[in-house]
Amino acid sequence: MLASVLTLGGIGLFAAVALGIAAKKFAVEVDPRELAILEVLPGANCGACGLPGCGGYAKAIVDGSMSPNLCTPGGTECIEKIAHIMGVEAISTDPQVAVVCCQGDNNKAGLKYRYLGFEDCNAAQKIADGPKTCPGGCLGLGSCVRACPFDAIEITVEGLAVINRQKCTGCQKCVASCPRSVIKMTPLTATTHVLCNSTDKGGVVRKYCQVGCIGCQICKKAAPESYLIENFLARVDYETAKDAEVAVEKCPTKCIRDFSTGYPEAAVLLRRRCRQKNRNRRLERMGVKAMNLKTFKGGLHPPDGKHYSAAKAIEICPLSEELVIPLAQHIGAPAEACVEVGTLVKKGTLIATARGFVSVPIHASTSGEVIAIEPRLHPMGKALPAIVIKPDGEDRWDENLSGADPDELSADDLKDRILAAGIVGMGGATFPAHVKLSPPPEKQIDTLILNGVECEPYLTADHRMMLEETERILDGIDILCKVLGIERAIIGIEANKPDAIEKMSREAAARNIEVQALEVKYPQGAEKQLIDAITGRQVPSGTLPMEVGVVVHNVGTAAAISDAIRLGRPLVERVVSITGPGIKNPKNLLVRIGTSLQFLVDYCEGLNGEAAKIIMGGPMMGQTQLSLEPPAIRGTSGLLIFREQDLPRLEAGPCIRCGRCIGACPIHLQPTTIAAYARLDLFDEAAEYHPLDCIECGCCTYICPATLPLVQSIRYAKAAIMAKKRTL
Repeated sequence: MLASVLTLGGIGLFAAVALGIAAKKFAVEVDPRELAILEVLPGANCGACGLPGCGGYAKAIVDGSMSPNLCTPGGTECIEKIAHIMGVEAISTDPQVAVVCCQGDNNKAGLKYRYLGFEDCNAAQKIADGPKTCPGGCLGLGSCVRACPFDAIEITVEGLAVINRQKCTGCQKCVASCPRSVIKMTPLTATTHVLCNSTDKGGVVRKYCQVGCIGCQICKKAAPESYLIENFLARVDYETAKDAEVAVEKCPTKCIRDFSTGYPEAAVLLRRRCRQKNRNRRLERMGVKAMNLKTFKGGLHPPDGKHYSAAKAIEICPLSEELVIPLAQHIGAPAEACVEVGTLVKKGTLIATARGFVSVPIHASTSGEVIAIEPRLHPMGKALPAIVIKPDGEDRWDENLSGADPDELSADDLKDRILAAGIVGMGGATFPAHVKLSPPPEKQIDTLILNGVECEPYLTADHRMMLEETERILDGIDILCKVLGIERAIIGIEANKPDAIEKMSREAAARNIEVQALEVKYPQGAEKQLIDAITGRQVPSGTLPMEVGVVVHNVGTAAAISDAIRLGRPLVERVVSITGPGIKNPKNLLVRIGTSLQFLVDYCEGLNGEAAKIIMGGPMMGQTQLSLEPPAIRGTSGLLIFREQDLPRLEAGPCIRCGRCIGACPIHLQPTTIAAYARLDLFDEAAEYHPLDCIECGCCTYICPATLPLVQSIRYAKAAIMAKKRTL
């Protein structure tokens, strides 16, 4: 034992002596100036000097192979300190900053295809030279963002790189990372730039970009010393530029911009970051952290487009000259007219009765005369029976309507009043509310979830309701809890509505109603996904939420229930978001049921260009309309107008078996397999993959890089399978 210890100790002593001798023999002398310079350098290791790191640059300065003035991130102060250490004269260079020479975001420039691969510009460029039709346009996938060591670049919602000049140090890493050389280095003092990178002829540029340089030479004629034209592309000659800003107003495509009063892109970035910080602070004050936001597995996050109307307070839409009230406005049997032509009605008067348990009555939306009961164009795309009312302009409520104190009514009485008021789901599905509130005795309900998610892009009606009608919503929740005989109520709201989360949380605290912030993801507002996200309960295939002890209602439905009980008012109006890039003045309107879509658009100051697509509801699950003739109905949560330039025309290609649709599917189906069988009319085979569970959210179609119409094929398979079941 002793011998082993002595042997091991001897080996250690020998190794220590040997290492000491080697350290002295092979020691490399380091010039103290090199260490001093390394202390002065910013330590960014950005490569602006041409070397891979600050250590190599410090060594190169000391051995005289490189100049001390090459560190652009360090600036003039750094150059002066290095010159002092080296005992030489400080010669500063003109500071440079990066500029993105492109304005062709996703709204202004065309796309060849929808790229859904790895978020990297270099990867996208290798697929058919990138998705942008312009061969020199910014791809907006963030390679420059990841390359920038100073957090000076951000990608806008519209898909364009923007540089914060206050943070840019001129290190040029973004320039090296861009596969299209869109980012250029320019003098810090220069304020006029040509924001285009296309070298195509003007006629070609006009076809794919609204703000591209067409090589017209107007700028060179206006300021000959300031501009050069090379390969049909104008550029500022920064060495000889004089009065370059005089060409800004004369440029026909506005691709030349003057930033002498400041760079608005930087201000936009700063405002966006401030809003994000304020949002996070508000959430943290309520005990909500972004990393703890609940969600479900699957889904995706398309651009939300909510900025068009999110800040627009609810306005009351005026009366139109005619109201067309369809008898089919809900899931289940259509209502049956109980008035005749010539009948005088008032607002809230019963005009159609329910035709079964899964059906609700319909009421007049204003006072006036019934002038027709006939088929009229319905949002479903065909003519269906409707009651036409000519308003008298007085908009008088029916004096027979009377409210009651919900505390003095039994659960059955409350349900009867909800049925009599024609309350349906206001999220768009229009499922009769009284049916959800009548579960079988064996289905014990313990949780009520209020859907304030509004995950569909562009729609903001529920958001505004939560901000402006908080008391009505919370009162409706109390009534719903009494009907169900439960105490637990949770309001689910996505984290992109921090103001709604804050207000609902504050007001709901006294009522013992919980508010749960959710991750921003589509289709978070679907019943089964919302239940999964909030409670973790999985609704079995082919069953309803009551199977897991949960009832889900929309926040708008809760507000309507409050009015029905306390005021006795039936569902005759709702909040609708009139929005999209094709609307001149997007708004959130309180609309009477039966108002034509054309009237709503006219009240929003008309179209902003020619309408190419009209959607009632959200862009993912809404119904495309043939015209603006159909009326707004109980399920009309929004009206979206898109122009031709807002809709990339993409041809469907072959499936590449990438599996993105499977990963995005919130129901965990195999969309491509179902669609393939549907295209071959092999419906028995398709049925084995559970297409009836599909909620038609459109995630598979949106995410498909081949732009296959997957949800349409699945819908076709569902219809065929259901038709076959009805014949058995």
